[in-house]
Amino acid sequence: MSHLKVAAPALVIALAVLAPALFARNAAAQLGGQTPAYVRLQNSSPGSPQTGHANITGVMTAGQFVGGGAALTSLSANNVSNGLLGPAFGGTGINTISTPSGSLLRTTAPGTWSTLPIGGEGQVLKSTAGLPTWGPDGLQLPFSATVSSGVAMTITQNGTLDVYDANIVNSASAAECFQGGSNGFGDVVQATMLGLGRAGSFSVLNSANAASAVETSSNGTGYGLKVTMTGTGAAAHFAAATPGTSVEVCSQTAAVKTTGYYYRDYTPNQPSAAVPIAYGSISSTGAVSGGTGNFSVTHTVTGDYNVTINGEAYSNTAFTVSVLPISNAPRMACIVDGGTPFLLHIFDQTGTKVDTGFQFTVWRADEPDH
Repeated sequence: MSHLKVAAPALVIALAVLAPALFARNAAAQLGGQTPAYVRLQNSSPGSPQTGHANITGVMTAGQFVGGGAALTSLSANNVSNGLLGPAFGGTGINTISTPSGSLLRTTAPGTWSTLPIGGEGQVLKSTAGLPTWGPDGLQLPFSATVSSGVAMTITQNGTLDVYDANIVNSASAAECFQGGSNGFGDVVQATMLGLGRAGSFSVLNSANAASAVETSSNGTGYGLKVTMTGTGAAAHFAAATPGTSVEVCSQTAAVKTTGYYYRDYTPNQPSAAVPIAYGSISSTGAVSGGTGNFSVTHTVTGDYNVTINGEAYSNTAFTVSVLPISNAPRMACIVDGGTPFLLHIFDQTGTKVDTGFQFTVWRADEPDH
């Protein structure tokens, strides 16, 4: 048996020559006899693209990945652990991993994203100068505003709901549902109704509540409550829902005061004047000794007295007059329907006219301004 002996240098040369051929034969066998393709490493500025495939089970480390990657499939975004996706590719370009809870994403300029922290308790998202911001929801309570001119608060309702609703639901609360004050010359509360509803409505619905539905007070020289009517309705209407109860309007100088008339339904649904429109005490000479002051008396003939009531056109059908002569002797008085003024005759027991002082009271039964 013969042996081949090769010196060490010759062996290295032989392996260098035979290795590519052996690798090519092995690769060709694995590729089913196809001619193998080799991918050569190039410098930092690659030249022409190379055709070939790589199938490895290990780790490939590279500084850059260059190319469209159109054929990449099953690539999980969770495996991308570095870098930010910019707005041009549908991202935000910002890192939100440490953004506080409740924050919102917003753009502060075209293509410029930022985060908006959560607002305060009870605030709502608003638009201010073209950007989303947090702020109070309209009227925030407790509400406080200071203005030097103009209107402090304006509420406009174009729908069918209430303009303002206020309720105290705590039965133990002694606070006011609404309180207003003014150190100026304007109104504390002003309500204007242009439609068909009420400008204001106040109700006490709890039958056990003895408080007033509306209560006013004034320490100044003005009115505690002033109502002006320029239409055809009533300036004020006070109604007691329970029969027999009273309606009270009081001031320091008068329980009830008006320049008009007072009415009562002596007959259902037929209001009649409830107080005199004039009364007075007249001397025998026709001088006014006292009374309401809205009348005048003239005396030119013995036993005749002409009484004129300011602003009234007298008639026996519309007016009722009571006359009481002032005398120790028997006297009789009668009214002559002479229009305005009405004529009063006073007679003695013989039917002769005599000058005698008297007291009179005049009512008007109809309702000129009801």
